[in-house]
Amino acid sequence: MSVSVSNYIYSGSIRHRRFSPFKHSFNYSIFMAYFDISEVDKILSKSFLWNINKPSLVSFYRKDYHGPVSKSL
Repeated sequence: MSVSVSNYIYSGSIRHRRFSPFKHSFNYSIFMAYFDISEVDKILSKSFLWNINKPSLVSFYRKDYHGPVSKSL
């Protein structure tokens, strides 16, 4: 059985309101990327804004995840 996984970018907002002890509110736009981690090398290599193990606007560092750094996720 083959399972197809699609990659998505979800967008939305975070909202907060407080009425006591004083009135306060904020609303932030956010986005989240959802992708198949087994294809991270292929997906991120398509853009100069995203990178693997190098500084970039969005960087994915293998050392930030459990397991040997020498192995791909």
